[in-house]
Amino acid sequence: MKSSGSKIRISVGVALAALVLRLSLSMAAGVWVSFVTPKDGAEVIGEIQVEAEVVSARTVREVVFYLDGRPVAVITDAPFRVRINLGEENRRHTIEVIATDVGE
Repeated sequence: MKSSGSKIRISVGVALAALVLRLSLSMAAGVWVSFVTPKDGAEVIGEIQVEAEVVSARTVREVVFYLDGRPVAVITDAPFRVRINLGEENRRHTIEVIATDVGE
């Protein structure tokens, strides 16, 4: 059984007293992933909700959320959302989402 996947990454950077999100998108064959929340350019700190929209012609097997390269949640059913605590320090973080579908 093969699977295809897609991933997106948000770089969360320092801005005054909060964090700013910048979104970059990478798409692989068969699966499209985009961020619903947080919105690009949003200032965030502390606990946030991260939600991804996943579109695939096949069944989505799993969506894995990463914070600074470490997996923080594996979601197998929509809605694909998780609460992530960024802490109270004003520092750069990277949030990444990788979606995998059930291939043929």
